[in-house]
Amino acid sequence: MPDIMENRDVNTDYTGGYVPTDRKKNNGLDMDGFLKILAASMANPSFDGSDGGGSGGTDYITQMVTFATLEQLQEIGGDLEYTMMMTHQQQAIGLIGKTVSVMVDKDNTVEGVVEQVKFKGGIATIVIDGKDYLMAQVSAIGEVKKEETEEPATPETPENPEVPTP
Repeated sequence: MPDIMENRDVNTDYTGGYVPTDRKKNNGLDMDGFLKILAASMANPSFDGSDGGGSGGTDYITQMVTFATLEQLQEIGGDLEYTMMMTHQQQAIGLIGKTVSVMVDKDNTVEGVVEQVKFKGGIATIVIDGKDYLMAQVSAIGEVKKEETEEPATPETPENPEVPTP
């Protein structure tokens, strides 16, 4: 039986949607690192005899609370980014079968029915007439009405007895 890994033509870059990654990026200091620095600062006062560089005990607590708040805000930001991506994907899926207009460049638009939605790295693209377009290119949803060239209907006159004359 052939080994699956022998097939080298498989595209392994495609994720098929959003794949959550470890959101705790190494952006510097984490809570454990902060506490180690805080403990070292408290254990080793400054050379001039002050209690750790002139900071009081409440300053350390304030710094820790500020650091914890920042850490939580970063986590909320990651959650918000994930939610936005999922919303974007759902909007794209909702366009399947609908007529849309997309801006190809500043002077050209393409109108057609969304045939399918593709995802690469969590980013949704729509397919119209076999060509891929980004969701950001969508300029209108639904058929674009052409300007009517018919003359407006004339109001009822004495020849048309349905409207009373003054």
